[in-house]
Amino acid sequence: MIGTSGYIRNHHWPLLLLTAWFMAFAAYSTPAMAQNGKKDVTHLFSQTGLLLGLTTEEKLYLGNKNEVTFACDPSWAPFEFVDNEERYSGMGADYLKLISQRIGIPFRRIPTKNWTESLKLARDGKCDVLPILNKTPERSQYLLFTSPYFTSSYVVIGKGGQWLSNGMSDMRGKTMALVRGYKMDEDIRRDFPSIKVKHVDTMEQALFMVSEGNAYATISTTLESAHLIRKNQLKDLRVIAHTEFFNEPRMGIRKDDHILATIMRKAIRSITNTEKEVISSKWVAEDLQVESNNPLVIRLVLVLLVCLTGVYLAYKKLR
Repeated sequence: MIGTSGYIRNHHWPLLLLTAWFMAFAAYSTPAMAQNGKKDVTHLFSQTGLLLGLTTEEKLYLGNKNEVTFACDPSWAPFEFVDNEERYSGMGADYLKLISQRIGIPFRRIPTKNWTESLKLARDGKCDVLPILNKTPERSQYLLFTSPYFTSSYVVIGKGGQWLSNGMSDMRGKTMALVRGYKMDEDIRRDFPSIKVKHVDTMEQALFMVSEGNAYATISTTLESAHLIRKNQLKDLRVIAHTEFFNEPRMGIRKDDHILATIMRKAIRSITNTEKEVISSKWVAEDLQVESNNPLVIRLVLVLLVCLTGVYLAYKKLR
């Protein structure tokens, strides 16, 4: 009868030898990698890899990439901006933190003076991504895009008493302050060529132009406008028209890096609705005031009052 030790010695010694070699290699290679400054990417082949559904090619790509570079709009608060201490902040920064945790790679900002300079950097292939921007035909020439983080609408901002009953059509011949290079700059020039455009570098400048009477209106998201109007105490500004344009911010990736684009798409798809709500609630400001001279609003209020009066009279009659 052969004992247990004899059985192992006679039948399993090749397996034991192989296991010993593997353990020795693992014990040696881990500190060696650390000493050589290489990243430990084993998490990509376990939890993160499973969560994102990364392919072997994508995991190896991340294992060889030390950082992801990006440029931003320094003054697009609260979506993204650079604060007084030169830190990248806003919704875009919060999304990058989540994505960085998922892929195990840090993001590094390349400083720029304004959005126009950031777009040029991306156009020239000198940064990997633009964290949060809208997709346009022009930008699609040099960027690949992920799905949107969220969707919101654009509104026209002007002074009180200037409600545009027919929406953007009432802006014909009037002057609109627009940030050069923004999505709405492209859209307005394409769809409403009769509108006179004055270009500025930031939305803050656009709002001041409207407040000071140097432009009839500007166009922005309610979130951005509410933030800037409150910050600068521009109490004379209101929503004077709604539009059919939508703000669908997403990440843009340099067009020659398809692997990175696929990884970013998977990372953003993995962000849960709860995580998105936490980010949104952190940056949501007070609602903008809507011009009270809106005829549609007045008509709706009158209809509501008539209906309520009718219900009340019917109730009294039944009693």
